[in-house]
Amino acid sequence: MAGQTRITISNACAAVGVLLLLLAGLAPASWYPMVPLFVGLFLVAVAHLLTPCLDRIAVWRAARASRKQLPHNPAG
Repeated sequence: MAGQTRITISNACAAVGVLLLLLAGLAPASWYPMVPLFVGLFLVAVAHLLTPCLDRIAVWRAARASRKQLPHNPAG
């Protein structure tokens, strides 16, 4: 259950962080968008610390390595 709670908190931090980043990008300069920018970056970083992302290339390489290799073409 603790793992699921951590994932839920991570997803919430990521969602709020992305919304704050969007707000910072769309807000006029008079609204001081630096606060939502840095809070959003912080929340996205917290989400990555709670549930680290897998490197997609590493996942693809592992999947490819686990498959049976095709025979080499002798003409090529």
